[in-house]
Amino acid sequence: MEVGMMDFIEEVRREFVSLIPLYLRTTHSNRDDKIKSDGTPVGNIDVYAGDRLRSLILRRFPSDVIIAEEDEKSPEEVARILADKTTRQGSADGLDGTGNRGMRLLSYGAMLSLRHRAT
Repeated sequence: MEVGMMDFIEEVRREFVSLIPLYLRTTHSNRDDKIKSDGTPVGNIDVYAGDRLRSLILRRFPSDVIIAEEDEKSPEEVARILADKTTRQGSADGLDGTGNRGMRLLSYGAMLSLRHRAT
């Protein structure tokens, strides 16, 4: 494992924990949602949380490439990024489960992954 990665993982954990009150306190209103090209909703909190997670990754690993669900990158652009074996890629979803949240189901969270030189 890369030196300092455990510290980064702990930093990410703290960031996720800090987002929990936003998920719980923010009243979800479907009128704040936009519909993505795949037909699923995205709310303001999705974008805010995703931006915070992206910022966390890029502050620690400035040369990483981040793919966030709310970016709506084209399939071709995502394929190009994933085909590059010379860079580490991160994926971030600030609020995974917007539809559940809209139905007031407590089944949602934040998601982050890092991929490096995968085959």
